[in-house]
Amino acid sequence: ASHATTAAERARLAEIEAADIPYWYPTTPFGDDREMWRGGHRDHGITRVCDFWTKRNLRALAKLWRDLANAFDGRKAASARFSLTSVQLRVSKLSRLRPSGSGDPLTGTLYIGSLSREENVLELWQRRVIAAFRALDMIRPHAKSGAKVSVVTGPAQRLPLPDDAVDYVFTDPPFGANIFYADCSLLWEAWLGYYTDERYEAVWNKHKKPSEGGKTLDDYERLMTDAFREMHRVLKPGRWASVVFHNSDDRVWQAIQRGAVAAGFEVVNALQLDKVQLTFKGVKGDKGEEDVTNKDVILNLQKPLGRPINGFRLAPDAEAVVAEAILAHLGGGPPADERGLQALQGLAIRALLNQGYQVEVSWRSVSDTLRDLGCKQVDGRWYLPGDDVAGATFEIRDEASAIGWLRQVIEQQGPQRLGTLIPRFQEASAGVVIRKELRELLGENFVLDEPTNTWRLPTPQERERLNDAKALGQRREIRRWLAGKAGRHYDDVELAELALAAFGFGLHEAVLAIAPLVRAEALPDSTRNELDQVQVIARMKLEASREAGAVQLPML
Repeated sequence: ASHATTAAERARLAEIEAADIPYWYPTTPFGDDREMWRGGHRDHGITRVCDFWTKRNLRALAKLWRDLANAFDGRKAASARFSLTSVQLRVSKLSRLRPSGSGDPLTGTLYIGSLSREENVLELWQRRVIAAFRALDMIRPHAKSGAKVSVVTGPAQRLPLPDDAVDYVFTDPPFGANIFYADCSLLWEAWLGYYTDERYEAVWNKHKKPSEGGKTLDDYERLMTDAFREMHRVLKPGRWASVVFHNSDDRVWQAIQRGAVAAGFEVVNALQLDKVQLTFKGVKGDKGEEDVTNKDVILNLQKPLGRPINGFRLAPDAEAVVAEAILAHLGGGPPADERGLQALQGLAIRALLNQGYQVEVSWRSVSDTLRDLGCKQVDGRWYLPGDDVAGATFEIRDEASAIGWLRQVIEQQGPQRLGTLIPRFQEASAGVVIRKELRELLGENFVLDEPTNTWRLPTPQERERLNDAKALGQRREIRRWLAGKAGRHYDDVELAELALAAFGFGLHEAVLAIAPLVRAEALPDSTRNELDQVQVIARMKLEASREAGAVQLPML
């Protein structure tokens, strides 16, 4: 239940704010020398760790911290204080006030929202202690049977273990510049008085300069290589290590690959780990709106039994490997959550790794490959050019339902002119944000019947033709050729075939760029005549499009 604050409550709050806290609490500085410091911290008046809590929650934490130490001796006191660290984030200003009422802190950040939700320190801690006791009850039977668990802290580059002693390693190391764990841990480390040794933290600083203690990509690779060497040292021969990793930057991937091989590991395969629960950043990355990842890759490494290590080699054509993997994946009709850019980038990385190639693929290069193949993006998901992407509902709420609405209109009322559809579509989609214009939605999903200038549904044969592997490969080669990235030399007959294929795709600018380079005398008469005809038609279509102010679209 909630109510407006009373005069007595406001007076009590003012009294707490004015009073000094008679218990110890951490005053560790937190300023712009920290990688995760942002202007929002300055705006909230945060210059020390203690500023992450309201005055009354800081007082409650400080009192509990003192009382727990006084109530117990030695290890019990340390355990009791440890239980209190489990609530410190939840009772800080990092907890957000949201319409639903809940608002846990954003993981992997020190983000403070515009509105904070203040939790009761004592109530939340009591719930956590009860959960801890339940966990202990589950562990005790195993302890009595002789099972032992050791928890140690220290740098991964200096493991306190003998050689050839470990059966299996599972690790989730820092992903380059994604998260800075020393900063994230600062809020409870300041209470414990034990801080991460940042000299050994394997990160790539983007804001902190090397002169200020920041690390470069080379530093990151060196620290990761040292950690891999320690993993290799402590593993028994022939045993395995699994490394959960992902990054949108191929340079970071190459650093990881080099580090693993330099340490003596063989990278046997790469699998996908889907964390299922998306963070706020993960949702944006999944839709291709930000350069972040959520579907991680598991690298399975083996410590060989005396055989030579096979290092990574450069792929003759990394883009071709990626394109083949994407076509096979999308052609299998995957669910929506396997069509996002993150999932497809992870797929591309695994395809290269599993063939023993160096990772030469980034978030942006995967997007380029998808566009080169003529794939279409609908609501942040990627589809083959001929795929039917109509939404299940015809009330326009997003791109998929907009396509469904158009399909319904054309199915029920027959082929439609653009001028007829525009006012009806504007009315049906009023108040809905759709990134693509009506003309683009039509061009990607329907067929323009030129004699009548109306849009109709594609036939099953047209869809099948558009998704044909050879056609998709030709589309990719056309775009790569225009971008100056052709992987080989084309003779006159092959160039003519590309120009004719471009005409079939409706890529009229590509026709006029490629066809003039073909030597007419090298072609059969029938091919030469066809090439002359398509150039004339392509020129006319481009001129007509420019006069109408239309955007050229690849047609089905």
